[in-house]
Amino acid sequence: MMYAVMICLDGQDDWIYVTETGAHNSYDLEVKIFATEQQAERHADVWRVTGKEHQVRVVEYATATA
Repeated sequence: MMYAVMICLDGQDDWIYVTETGAHNSYDLEVKIFATEQQAERHADVWRVTGKEHQVRVVEYATATA
């Protein structure tokens, strides 16, 4: 199981994944994934703002396999 970080944009129900630049160019965004929940939680702390902690969450993320 892999993990990802999601951020709520509007404080209600508009959630997006934290992404990183893909291998090919800066427009090729990929979901930033983590091998453990603990790693994802550490990264999520970067995005957490006092009083709005509920707007950042760590979720299980299933990657596609070929």
